[in-house]
Amino acid sequence: MGNDNASGTLKLAVGLGITAIVLIIVVVAFNFGRNAANTAISNLSNETTQIQESRYTMYDGATITGSEVVNLISKFSNDNIYIRVKVNPVTAPTTAKNPSTAPEGDFYIFTDQNLTTPKDEPTKTNDLRLAQDVSDPNHYINPSSKFYGRVIRSSTTNGIMGIAFWRIS
Repeated sequence: MGNDNASGTLKLAVGLGITAIVLIIVVVAFNFGRNAANTAISNLSNETTQIQESRYTMYDGATITGSEVVNLISKFSNDNIYIRVKVNPVTAPTTAKNPSTAPEGDFYIFTDQNLTTPKDEPTKTNDLRLAQDVSDPNHYINPSSKFYGRVIRSSTTNGIMGIAFWRIS
């Protein structure tokens, strides 16, 4: 009889050991799967953001004509970004490439009525007609001039706030 009890106890111990090993494998696999799923979701979210922002980021570091700038103002007029244009030429292209060193002055901002634009900008309007008025040198965007573009991001959220263009020729 003692042998049957020992055999039964051994079978119970082996069964509990196998059950514990299976449970550990299931928990490890579940955690691995959850981490992999979270990583995949995060990567997908980043890819989606890049795709959504590509309509703006394609102008970051690009040189385009004044007519393209006017078209962009119209195209993005209902988006939650602003477009800032310096209509007087910047003398050195390096100044245009570094917005923090660009001279103060005649920035012309087009924006959605509800969007807050930077407070240090002197002119705020969403009237595209001013940009096409040849008699207004402070607002006129010459269609044949070249402009250098820069995407402006929020320092807190890293979201796109606007696109700035500096006339370089």
